[in-house]
Amino acid sequence: MKLNAAITDGHSVMPNVGKYPETVLSGRLIRVPFTTGVVDDTVVVMHTDSGFAERSGIHKGSRILAVNGVPVRRLVDSLTAWMSDPREVMKQYYITRSGMLSLVLAKGDSLAVTFESAGKPKTFAMQYGNKEMMDYLQVAGRAWRAQAELAKQRPADPAMRMLEGDILLIDPSKWTGTMADSTRRLLSKAKALIIECRTYPNFDFINFSDILFENKTTCILWNGSVSYPGLTRAVAYSRGPDPEMHFKGPVIALISERSLSRPEMLTMIVKARGGNTKLIGRTTAGADGDVTQIPMVGNQSMRFVISGLGVLYPDGGYTQGVGIAPDIEVPNSIDELISEKDVILDRALQYLGTLR
Repeated sequence: MKLNAAITDGHSVMPNVGKYPETVLSGRLIRVPFTTGVVDDTVVVMHTDSGFAERSGIHKGSRILAVNGVPVRRLVDSLTAWMSDPREVMKQYYITRSGMLSLVLAKGDSLAVTFESAGKPKTFAMQYGNKEMMDYLQVAGRAWRAQAELAKQRPADPAMRMLEGDILLIDPSKWTGTMADSTRRLLSKAKALIIECRTYPNFDFINFSDILFENKTTCILWNGSVSYPGLTRAVAYSRGPDPEMHFKGPVIALISERSLSRPEMLTMIVKARGGNTKLIGRTTAGADGDVTQIPMVGNQSMRFVISGLGVLYPDGGYTQGVGIAPDIEVPNSIDELISEKDVILDRALQYLGTLR
């Protein structure tokens, strides 16, 4: 664990992810009936059981200060101390995404939560033994299954959609090569292009990105092994031009902490276009490059990963552990964490509106 934390590799954040809190925190852990996210120094409720919310007064958006007498910031610090990523914002992102703060240290068969109410600390306490935990888990399970069923019935967002103002939005994780001709037709009518770089892109779209370039352009340097471990050489990776069209309008890449690994490669390609191109959102994860897995001898449940292929800027600059910074930043906020709004997309549309 110490070695992994010392590596500060964007891919090797947590070994044994499924049981990471149990590995790091000492003592008996219990699962509380709410999930939380972290923004800077604030721990805020993202989802909670409705019955518990009514009983406790702790709702979505409530700020949690302590659980069972332990300040939640101390729990956050205990967890992040063993994470490999060098950036605190990424450690907070992983804690939020994993929901691991739902596991807290037990204090007998009771649960005491100190939270902020009307700007002042307030503590709610209740009996919380095995029976209460099982009751909430069963309720949460039913709610999760109901949400999953509703999600199946909702139509999935398409790979491409034309937004108001003739703005084409493309999600490269859903885009396939069979869409190339129809995409070119849409782009011939589009006044601007927004590329979703917060999802994991298909290589089909990465290859299609030739349409962004008027001339052959070096976008990336691969710093990979040539023939045996330890021997590396930087190899230029270029894109463009597309034989059929070159899109000349404004291009926006949406980026955030969710832009991790291959999405960062696509972001670097878009960035290399220059000109009327903007990256909007927040700095990417800084975990580009293929992954090598390292199982621990004698403990096959503990697995580590390390970035086994460097992905550099054309001038040789690093992204690993640094990330790709936006041209227009959309700061992380509690409102974004607990709302359904896509504030990064909203900011991109606002920017494009200023160009009309």
